[in-house]
Amino acid sequence: MSTPRLYHRDQAGAPSISYANNRVADWAALTLILKACLIDGYSGRPAAGWTLEDEGSDFVVFRNGSQSGYFALVQEATQASLATVYLLYSYSGMSGGVPQGSGVKSGTAAGNSPPHKFNFAYFARAAEACSWALVADSRTFIISIASISITSPAELGLATGGYSASCSTLYVGEDSLGQFIACGHDMTTGTGTSAGAAKFDFSGFTALRYPDTGLLVDSASISVRTPGLAVVSVTNPVEGFFVLENCHLQPLSWGCNGVYGDFRGVCTDFRIALMSKSVAAQMLGFGEPLTTRNFNTPISLGDEYEYVVASGSGNNSRAMLLTTNPAFWESLG
Repeated sequence: MSTPRLYHRDQAGAPSISYANNRVADWAALTLILKACLIDGYSGRPAAGWTLEDEGSDFVVFRNGSQSGYFALVQEATQASLATVYLLYSYSGMSGGVPQGSGVKSGTAAGNSPPHKFNFAYFARAAEACSWALVADSRTFIISIASISITSPAELGLATGGYSASCSTLYVGEDSLGQFIACGHDMTTGTGTSAGAAKFDFSGFTALRYPDTGLLVDSASISVRTPGLAVVSVTNPVEGFFVLENCHLQPLSWGCNGVYGDFRGVCTDFRIALMSKSVAAQMLGFGEPLTTRNFNTPISLGDEYEYVVASGSGNNSRAMLLTTNPAFWESLG
C-alpha cells in the first residue's frame, strides 16, 4: 500500500487552473487536478499511483493501483458543469457517452437510473473564491472542492452566503475491506447547473460489487446504508461553539446486506459532525471562518499528520475531515 498524501491548491507546484466563468474551464480544472494528483505528481510530491486509462474532450477514465476497479467521469452534454460517475470492473472504450466493459454501474438503482452525478459548477469561476483539496493513496482518493458563483469567497456555513455554489466531496476507490465504491453528491436525472444536493451519504453512491457475495452489481439494484451520515431536516448549529482541547476521531462507514466497511482517509469527531463546516474548523483550532478559498488549509491536531475539513454545502452533509493519518487508511481487504 502506498503512503497517503494530501494535495491541495496552495502547495508549491500545484496545478495552475485557468479561471473563467464557463463549463469548459470547470471541466478542464477538475480533470487537470485529478491527473496531477493521481497520475503525475508535482514538485517533489509523488503521484498517488493510479493510471489514466482513457480520456476525451468530455470524459476521463482512471484505474487504481491495486487494479480493483475503474472510475469514469463523463461530462453532461448540456451547459452544466456536471458529470456522471461510473465504476467498472473492466474497460473496453466509450460508446454513446457511456463507458463500456463489465460491471458498468452508476448509482444504486436498477438500470443505473437515476445515475450518480458529481456537480462542480463554478469550480474555475475565480481564483479569489475557489479552492480544492485531495487525499489519496494507490487504492483510494477523496477530492473536496469549494466553488461559488461570485468573485469573492463565502463562508462554508449554512447556505454558503446564499449564492449558487458547488461545495462537495467525492470519494472513489476501495474501502477498508477492499470494496470499490464511490460516494458523494447525488443520484439524479437532472442536467442543470444546480442538479442534485451536495451530500455525502447513500444519496449519492455507487458500489461495484455486493459486499456480502462479491458479485458485480452491474445493472441490478443495491441497497446501501451510511450510518450517521445522512442529514435529514437538521439545522446545523452555528452559535455557542468552543475549541476542543482533544479530538476523539472516529471512522465513517457504509454497508449493505449486513456487511460494513469504513471509508478510508476520512473521519470525524461526533462533537463537530452536526456543525457547519466553518464552525467545525474553528472548534478544531482554525483561527478564522472557513471559506470557499481557505478550506484547503491543513489543521494541526497535535500529531504529525494533516487534516482538512471536507467541503460541503449548507447542512446537506456532516462535518468530517480528510486526513493522511494512517489509522484511517488501514485496509483489511
